[in-house]
Amino acid sequence: MTAELYAFECGWITAPAAGVLSGATGEMRIPIPAYLIRHPKGLAMFDTGLSATLIDDVEGYLGSASAARLKIEMTAASTIQARMAAAGFDIDKVDLVINSHMHFDHTGGNCACCNADVLVQQAEFDYAESGQGGTTYKAEDWETGQTIRKVTGEYDVFGDGSVVCFPSTGHTPGHQSLRLRTDRGEGILCGDACYFRRTLDEMRLPAHVFDEAAFRASLQTFADFRAGGARLFFGHCPETWGDVPQGPARVL
Repeated sequence: MTAELYAFECGWITAPAAGVLSGATGEMRIPIPAYLIRHPKGLAMFDTGLSATLIDDVEGYLGSASAARLKIEMTAASTIQARMAAAGFDIDKVDLVINSHMHFDHTGGNCACCNADVLVQQAEFDYAESGQGGTTYKAEDWETGQTIRKVTGEYDVFGDGSVVCFPSTGHTPGHQSLRLRTDRGEGILCGDACYFRRTLDEMRLPAHVFDEAAFRASLQTFADFRAGGARLFFGHCPETWGDVPQGPARVL
């Protein structure tokens, strides 16, 4: 068996469109994905979606300003543990959570993977811990007692080149994406280094990024992967999410 990829929708957020795509108007409803990688050497999650706390306490978790700005769609069935169970996977057997970065919509289900270590880039962890990132970072999502493995640069998860983390900074100081090589082809889990297909097609950044030059460099990396035949899975793209099979169907 080679690496296999499965996808899960773990809630939706409606937010001001300009915040995620510069020059856009109105609001945009975006999916919150999480991915399971099944490999002969273990199970890994790439991001874990929204916290179950958001089912009934949005303001308490996000604060009043963010709660007023964002519309959260979250139910018990949308949690990563519910999505995994419905697809026939045992979340207790997940060995590793790989966080693209540590914003709340990517770390909310970390605690549900109670037997897993958490893997992040050192720069991302340091920034999250510094408190400079504001309310998009929720310490309760990573202060779970899990072992946090902090890496720097490219990291081969299983040691065979099939699942490789690589830096894709710009959105945050320590953002990372994931390259998968399976018997069905190559895939790139972009995370928030590329929110939408339009972000890449139009080189159209979000209104606010940590480092614009780094963000553009990451987009060029994705463009090169796509030109080489890789399938890109964008961070929050409603246009392409409908074409991504949901677990238990295999994506890649």
